[in-house]
Amino acid sequence: MTDPGGDRSRNGRGDTPFRPVLDLRARMAPGAGRSTGSCAWFPCRMLYTVDEPFSVRVEFRTAVAGAPRRWSVSRDLLAAGTSASCGTGALRIRPDPRYLLFGRRLYLSFWAPGGRVTFETDRSQVKSWLDATYALVPRGSEPELLDWDALERDLLQRRD
Repeated sequence: MTDPGGDRSRNGRGDTPFRPVLDLRARMAPGAGRSTGSCAWFPCRMLYTVDEPFSVRVEFRTAVAGAPRRWSVSRDLLAAGTSASCGTGALRIRPDPRYLLFGRRLYLSFWAPGGRVTFETDRSQVKSWLDATYALVPRGSEPELLDWDALERDLLQRRD
């Protein structure tokens, strides 16, 4: 794992390194592209880097999926989904409907041409990790980290 930003990889106090990868266990909802109704747990990973300050990459691999599946998710959308249902189109995020009382689960549904995958994970773990990403790169400061010249070159090369 590479350091996402030197001293910036530390929390606001500069004492504890921030780990840009959150390893989770998730489970796929029954009927989400699977033939059985049981929910098997599988490893899931969320990654954050200052090179892509607006997004979180979600990766997972299951026996059914084979190759790793990757989605880029808006960091702000993921954060909003820890306290209220949000998202439209290809991604929907919602906390457990009983989150005010228990607050344990977070559900993410990804929609693709092949179908829908919904998985659940620990909401408090995701929320704490997201809080650390905002300590590393505060909301609103993301544009300062972008290499606008490189983005322009990339866009112009795609046009050709």
